Amino acid sequence: MVTEEIITRCINNDRQAHASLYSSCAPYAYTIIKNYIGDNHFRKDALQESFAEIFTSLDSFDKNKGAFKSWMSRIVVHTCIDLYKHKFKVFDDLEESEIGESIDEQPIELNSNDLKRIELLMKDMPKGYKTIFLLNQVEEYSHEKIADMLDIKPETSRSQLNRAKKWIKKNMVTIQNLSPNEVI
Repeated sequence: MVTEEIITRCINNDRQAHASLYSSCAPYAYTIIKNYIGDNHFRKDALQESFAEIFTSLDSFDKNKGAFKSWMSRIVVHTCIDLYKHKFKVFDDLEESEIGESIDEQPIELNSNDLKRIELLMKDMPKGYKTIFLLNQVEEYSHEKIADMLDIKPETSRSQLNRAKKWIKKNMVTIQNLSPNEVI
């Protein structure tokens, strides 16, 4: 757990406090990064860049606006998105929404076994779909915010989310017969 004292010591460049904050938060940050970045080498880059941003931005953390974990999570997600945009160019191939394409705004109804299966499926999900799905359904960003983050149109975000949902529904059949133990 990150205390106010640790944060204050980090702001004052205390190396032991930096090490303490890193060791307590790195596993959580890495879990987030794994959702966005598939390659282990790039995950390490993302973790390093995330903590560089966290340490340089600590003075902007306001406990009255939310928990440290949430604040840190936003930084990690934005770092992953920035890496994709600037280094990997993965969003260059996001397909624009097609005119007349019907958008399914209904959430996917899931039980706990379905969530485990989706985690397994997400390893193979196209990166554009996966990123939009995570940003909208997990991080709860609006399509307008996602569009701003990724330099795309909100309609493209909606379309990609729709395609991600269809992809999940279609591919759930492939692993539907796996027992929960096989999924884990």
